[in-house]
Amino acid sequence: MSAPPRPVFTAAQMAQADARAIEGGIDGYDLMLAAGAAVAHEIHRRWPAHPVVIACGSGGNGGDGLVAARALEGLGHAVRLVALRPAGRADVAAAHRDWKGETQAPAALDALVRACVTPPVLVDALLGTGMSRPLSGALEAVLQSLSALHSEGLATALVSVDLPSGLDADGAAAPTANQLAADLTVAFHAHKPAHLLAPHRSLCGEVVIHPIGLPGDSAQAVGVQWWLNEPRLWARALPVPNDTTHKHTRGKVAVWASGPGGQGALTLGAPRLAALAAARAGSGWTSLVGDAGDWPDLASSIASLAGLPASLLVRFHHDAQALADEFARHSACVVGPSAGTHARRAALVALEHAPACVLDADALSAFAGDPDTLFGALALHRERTGDAAVLTPHAGEFARLFADLTALAPLERALAAARRSGAVVVLKGASTLIATPEGQGRLNAHAAPWLASAGTGDVLAGVVASLMAQGMTPFDAASAGVWVHGEAGRSIGRGLIADDLPGALASAFATAIEVGGS
Repeated sequence: MSAPPRPVFTAAQMAQADARAIEGGIDGYDLMLAAGAAVAHEIHRRWPAHPVVIACGSGGNGGDGLVAARALEGLGHAVRLVALRPAGRADVAAAHRDWKGETQAPAALDALVRACVTPPVLVDALLGTGMSRPLSGALEAVLQSLSALHSEGLATALVSVDLPSGLDADGAAAPTANQLAADLTVAFHAHKPAHLLAPHRSLCGEVVIHPIGLPGDSAQAVGVQWWLNEPRLWARALPVPNDTTHKHTRGKVAVWASGPGGQGALTLGAPRLAALAAARAGSGWTSLVGDAGDWPDLASSIASLAGLPASLLVRFHHDAQALADEFARHSACVVGPSAGTHARRAALVALEHAPACVLDADALSAFAGDPDTLFGALALHRERTGDAAVLTPHAGEFARLFADLTALAPLERALAAARRSGAVVVLKGASTLIATPEGQGRLNAHAAPWLASAGTGDVLAGVVASLMAQGMTPFDAASAGVWVHGEAGRSIGRGLIADDLPGALASAFATAIEVGGS
């Protein structure tokens, strides 16, 4: 049986889930006991004989640290603890009451660590997801001390409880230069955005999620909108040919291949990548299409296409209606990779005539300063086809269409763009966000840094269009395309260039099917 989807809770949603559980009769201290036990378990499993020095804050995160201290002592660890003055919460007071060891002031942290014969495991139980004010005073001082002791090599490891203290749980604020960086983060119930979003996730180290007894319907009850993008969500919808399948039933993809007049075949690299990726992702028929008027010498331009696979068709038309008909004949189209000065016209024609559309790169930037024209065309496309188009901007292209949304937290930024545009928005990056106009999102952390290379986005656009052409919904096609694209990048690794990706797609899809069925 496949494991259930994994939700991503914002800090506010996590607080709501805790409050709802307590209102429903679950003792808040029981939740704290489970959280502290999880922290102790993960530390003891990795460093069974090491001393542990724990820094506790005044709130619930500090209470978790106190419970962990008691559990670690019971497992045989030498435990030292510093703590800020506790808040008035009953569960925190209970944690202080049940801790029978010595509690020292935060100023003693440095001396406690240096007195250890074996470098201790440091535990950051100061703030977690509960940061709601600027750091100052004793709290700021103990965080700086933790960071310095860790960076000087005086600790075996630094473990954060739920989230490295000071890090914005929702990823809205960029990490500061002196942000605490953990080796291990023990988090509770579900991921928070910062566990998955770059660059925040690099400061969390290894992230381990533990259940602590919250109800299983918490995600639905508090209105969680985001889920970790994994094959378990869409693998069963991946198109699989059978004995009755032939090339005309596997979907047809058109990739707009015309660029600025006079540049000739130099503009064909990006469309070629998108088309090749579409074919490798399973489309039965893939074409490069364009306006013959863009090419000063059509014959020489076609001749320069040597090296294109024989399965890719090249179709240039002199007549505007013929171009519209070409888009209509295909199951899905890609407009944008090296589309140049004609990107705007091509995007509008595709949205008016094609059954499904992926708009990327130039097809997005072409509407900078006039996004409402694009949004209007997207609305008409959806009304005509019954499905949303897919937009695949990187951060710069996103800002040209949605400048006023860039100040929002990342998850809300993507959702707001999808609502406004009426399209499925794939906000590309180290952590790619896929959002629908209806307010659902998937956060993809399955990628590789090697994908930061020219042309890789063109490959992604081709994969998504191919999956749409074969019958997947825009949301599932975008989600699957992003994950498979990431898996292909991971399998290639160092030295990757975009041209390598299409050839790695077959094994990436096989991995997705295998993982999605587990």
